[in-house]
Amino acid sequence: MRKAQVALEFFLYSAVFLVIVLAAYFAISFVQSADIANKESSYVKWFGETFYSATTTAMAGQGGFRYTIKFDKDILGAPYDIYFQPAHGAQGGFVYITWSSTNATYTYPIGNMPIVSADSCVHVSQSGQLLTITPSRGTLTFYNDGTRILLSQGCS
Repeated sequence: MRKAQVALEFFLYSAVFLVIVLAAYFAISFVQSADIANKESSYVKWFGETFYSATTTAMAGQGGFRYTIKFDKDILGAPYDIYFQPAHGAQGGFVYITWSSTNATYTYPIGNMPIVSADSCVHVSQSGQLLTITPSRGTLTFYNDGTRILLSQGCS
């Protein structure tokens, strides 16, 4: 009877210890996955700020100012889309970045200067309300002609 009681207590203590270890493992795993998602989100926001900053820099420049940025063709291995919504009247424009990994869209307000496509790689929507950048090209040139910003990716 004594050996059976010792064996039973051993397995009972082992089971309790195993439950505690598994609970700690899952709690740490959950916190780490949330932290990774937060860091990814921060990186995508920073990536979008690159386009926002380049746009506002080009708008602040005088006529003849040209600024080219280089960017990755994907974000952390997942594709993304960049859209420019030009200003209309008193309403300012916006830059949007949508990352396909999370389907999250980040919005950045830009000034009131009109933005137009200068080549066929910068696609204009049928409504003319959005300009779509082709991320696979890896570069984008902003040209301030004094009255508007022209976006070009080196296509004809």
